[in-house]
Amino acid sequence: MQVESLSVPRPLICGFLKVKDEILRGNLPMCLTNLSKVADTIVACDDGSTDGTYEELQKYVPMSQLLRVPPDKSDFQDELKHKQSMLGIVRNINPLWVWWVDGDETLDAAGTSGLREFALEALKRSEQGWRFHYTQLWR
Repeated sequence: MQVESLSVPRPLICGFLKVKDEILRGNLPMCLTNLSKVADTIVACDDGSTDGTYEELQKYVPMSQLLRVPPDKSDFQDELKHKQSMLGIVRNINPLWVWWVDGDETLDAAGTSGLREFALEALKRSEQGWRFHYTQLWR
C-alpha cells in the first residue's frame, strides 16, 4: 500500500520588514495593512523602538516571527546579525518569494493585486529575484 505524503502548501509571499520608531512617523499601520493584503505571512524585526512600533507589529506578525531588539541594545553594528536571524525564520517558513519592504512603503491598488499575480507568473521563469523601484521581491 502506498501512502501519499501530506504536505502543507508553501506560502507564495513572505513579507520581510525591519523597522524602528515607525509609529512616530505615522507610516506603520498603513504599511502593515497593505503588506497583509499581499503577503501570506510576515517576518519582522523591531530595532529598538520606543514609540509603540513593537505593539503595532504584534497585531500583524505571529510572535514566533517577530524579533525585538531592546532600545538599549539597538546598534547599527548588529544590523546584519538581526537580518540573519530574520532570514533564519524565513527559511523555516519556506515561502516561494520574500518581499522586503520598509516601514514607509505601500503599494497602490493595482500593485497590491498585481504583485501576487506577478509572483505566480515569475515562478515560471529562471530568475531568482526581481528588484523594483523601492521594493524587492526575491527567492
